[in-house]
Amino acid sequence: MGFHVHPSNRKLGIATTLSNDALKDAQSKGSSLFYIMTNKDNYPAIAIARKLGFDPVGNKFAKNNITIFKKQL
Repeated sequence: MGFHVHPSNRKLGIATTLSNDALKDAQSKGSSLFYIMTNKDNYPAIAIARKLGFDPVGNKFAKNNITIFKKQL
C-alpha cells in the first residue's frame, strides 16, 4: 500500500489518519509488524512515522535513498 497527499491538502492530518487506519486494519487481520518505507529526504513522512511510534531500522536500496521504519503491533 502507498499513498501521497496532494500539497494543497497537507497539514490537515490526512496522512496520519490514513496511516492509523492502515495500522488498525493490519492489526485486525493478525499482523504483528508494520513497515514504512520512504525516501530518506521525505521529512514529513519520517515525522509521521516517528509520531506513530515507528523505529528506524536502517536504509535499504542505498542508490534509491530509502529509509525503513517498523512498528510492533
